[in-house]
Amino acid sequence: MNFVNVVFILLSTSALGSAQPKMHPAEDSESFRIVENQYIVVLHNSANLGQTRRALSERSSFAADREFVLTKRGNALFKGFLVKDASSDSAKKIARDPRVRSVIQDVEVKPSSLSWGLDRIDQHSLPLDDHFIPEGFGNDAHIYVVDSGILTTHEDFNGRAIFDADFTGQGYVDDTGHGTKCAGIAGGRRYGVAKGARLHAVKVTPGSLSTVFYGLIWTAYNAQFPAVILMPLITGYQPVFNTLVNDIDSFFNIPVIVSAGNGGYNACPFPTPVLSPASADRAFTVASSDAYDVRDLFSNYGSCVDIFAPGSNITTTFIGSDTATAVVYGTSYAVAHVAGVAAIIRDREPGLTPEQVRSTLSTTSTNSIIAWAFSSNNHLLYTSPYP
Repeated sequence: MNFVNVVFILLSTSALGSAQPKMHPAEDSESFRIVENQYIVVLHNSANLGQTRRALSERSSFAADREFVLTKRGNALFKGFLVKDASSDSAKKIARDPRVRSVIQDVEVKPSSLSWGLDRIDQHSLPLDDHFIPEGFGNDAHIYVVDSGILTTHEDFNGRAIFDADFTGQGYVDDTGHGTKCAGIAGGRRYGVAKGARLHAVKVTPGSLSTVFYGLIWTAYNAQFPAVILMPLITGYQPVFNTLVNDIDSFFNIPVIVSAGNGGYNACPFPTPVLSPASADRAFTVASSDAYDVRDLFSNYGSCVDIFAPGSNITTTFIGSDTATAVVYGTSYAVAHVAGVAAIIRDREPGLTPEQVRSTLSTTSTNSIIAWAFSSNNHLLYTSPYP
């Protein structure tokens, strides 16, 4: 269940013979924004909703809006209506009516435990605003997580995760949790970027380069479109590995989002890179930044980095139970943020080529904002590229 924090400012607990109504100051709502001149009127279950609404509207001069009614087997359990354009004096007057149980000033609600990473990527500058508003949910997109598998039954995936293939011989289960954590950030309902995307587990770890090759080739032949490959894996420089990634991008129309690695060093020194697939020409390589827009000390850097994204102190899904969570650190989780945005882009414009997806990610990013980037592409991921 996706719990929501709700703050109410109670004007009255009015009932027959109750005390005079009172109003708490707006400061009581702390960081929850008051909706000015807007109130929720909750009636006693014995009151007639229509008659009471009309009578109070005529007497107190307010605009009555939507009604709230909850019934069970014909019995009213909860009833009321929304009031707009009402002064606090009008709200107090309404609260004194014996048919009214309470009057509540309307306030914003927020998802609990909003990841700072989600909060950061939908705005260009700090401070964070405690909101995540993407330009879509990726409902028709498919994210292929080439990793350790996914706990597909986790509640945050709400039936959208599928375990497609296992090339390790160890079964259709995520033993390490790495793939589940990445999938949660890329497309979880609560913790993810593309909250409607289909998540596909292609298990290649624990394994070797050959198992990764098998998994990538299987994905190239079997992917449903529009597709994105999330591959948060790293190894020493292997030109053949880079060639395979480039071919999948070029000939199979699937962008491949990869990690810069966690060594804290230059992943692509001239003239010979040290890591693959981070150094592949057509891979989209992601480094990690923190909540203060500083490159994480563990994150690699260099000319092969295409973009930065949040990768430290990120809350996401985990194995162990269908509600398990973990707080994670690493460029893998920065990759997952980017894969989620790429899925939204492909969902909105499925005809885009991988090169155009990469271009959109780069040109709409927040530029020159990461401190100690040590990378020519000093871009921070931005998830709202559409006007």
